[in-house]
Amino acid sequence: MNNYLVPLNRYQFAQFYRYGYTYIPKSTLLEFDGQFSETTKQNLANHFSFISPFEYDEEYLILHLSKVVDAASDTIYCEVQEIAAIYPLSKQAKLSIQEKIDQRIKLSEPIFESVLPIIESTIQKKEIEQAIDALWQICDIEGNKDELLKVIGIDNIFKGLDYRKKGIKASKIENGDYWSILIAYDRFEYFPNENIGYFYDAGQVFAHFNNKPTFEGSGLHSFLNGLKPKTIAKELLYQLENNSESQKYISKTYVDGLKRYLVAPLFLMLRDNLRNNDDIYNSALIKNLSFFKGFRKEFDAAIILLGAFFGYKKFYDLYYDKLNLRFYKTYKPKQEIGLEKENILPVVEIVENTKVEIEIEPSSIQSVTIEENKVPKNQILESLSPHSEIISSELKTSELANHIENQETTQKAVIESDVEIPEFVEEPKEEIHSATDIRVNDFRTILLDIIATKGEMTVTNLGKELHLRTNNKMKNEIIENIIKDIPEIQLFKDKSTKKVRLMPSSLFIG
Repeated sequence: MNNYLVPLNRYQFAQFYRYGYTYIPKSTLLEFDGQFSETTKQNLANHFSFISPFEYDEEYLILHLSKVVDAASDTIYCEVQEIAAIYPLSKQAKLSIQEKIDQRIKLSEPIFESVLPIIESTIQKKEIEQAIDALWQICDIEGNKDELLKVIGIDNIFKGLDYRKKGIKASKIENGDYWSILIAYDRFEYFPNENIGYFYDAGQVFAHFNNKPTFEGSGLHSFLNGLKPKTIAKELLYQLENNSESQKYISKTYVDGLKRYLVAPLFLMLRDNLRNNDDIYNSALIKNLSFFKGFRKEFDAAIILLGAFFGYKKFYDLYYDKLNLRFYKTYKPKQEIGLEKENILPVVEIVENTKVEIEIEPSSIQSVTIEENKVPKNQILESLSPHSEIISSELKTSELANHIENQETTQKAVIESDVEIPEFVEEPKEEIHSATDIRVNDFRTILLDIIATKGEMTVTNLGKELHLRTNNKMKNEIIENIIKDIPEIQLFKDKSTKKVRLMPSSLFIG
């Protein structure tokens, strides 16, 4: 007779006990000498790398089998009389299981409890990897995830999660890694509730990284205090990257080609939003995905941290919808998905302020590169930051194709071919009479910038500011119609006067 240890799901054990026999894959058997040494315990912990994962320690039992195994068979036939002992994974699991099974069954002492943390860590690491991959695909990110993971360090992520599990505050971590501290961080100070508050948080994380209790008194703190609380993201980032008071912070948080000063507030803001959203479909991440993707590598890094922080359980519903699982009632064959892609609208991206790429699917034109100096400035208004931007175009694919054709280009154009765009500068209109005379997106950034700078104001005064900036006169009714399509701006009445202000819930959208 040989001695074997085999981890068995408790529900499979119940069937084993009910019928008196079961079949066990040979690969799940761990042969040992009958002595429960530390080496045996460690081997068992490693063995769980090949076992289906579990959430609660009462879900598995360790059976000690004493039997002769047929070396030629891949599946081992076992009977109940071959069970020498049954070991739960912990004392708590023993108490719980003992109440639910035949009272004649004796559960042995949980001698493997010392290696339970190793088993749980193995499962957690795999779940984190799955979660990162799932969120990466949900967001349709095309960058190299492995390169970013190397920069951040998967071990640093695990360490940060371990700090949280043990209840260790970021401020108490000495000589910790930046990413570990960022994951462990929670706000305890009275920072502003607006977007700018997350930049305060990022400063605090950097202070903890440098073994300081706070960043108060620093150049960054002075700089942030000098900004209006509701400064929009575009303007805030521009000021941060160009203000003399924040340059020391910028230089020290631009590491390995990654802007930590941007990754941190992105991660913390999206983390808070996802925490407060039971329905991930309505989260800021999903509803404003194209906006956030404009931050490129920094957003990609934030996605890695978010996936690790929340785990696979948070995202698998959305991920499974994305996968179009064949056993789902909503499954659509590939040919149907292909038809849907014909309706994809073009997305225009500005890359490092030098080029605009236009992608059209599923035509033969994969992308067209346009030199920036060929595009009039008033055509490019929907910017995100000084270095990384996305514009959501309202042009339909057919209109864009006609536009390209007018530039003596056909749909047989060579991929990545250069197309010159003439200046589409019209004479200023004396007055705009209808909302159809303009496109909302053309005015969105200007409107947000005016209101963020001036604060709460009347529609009449807003019209005057628009006239100064665009040389266009607009009736109040037209301005009101435009604002109705911009969720970040609130139109309200103050007595008999109509006014506008930024919505307090417009997260990081600027």
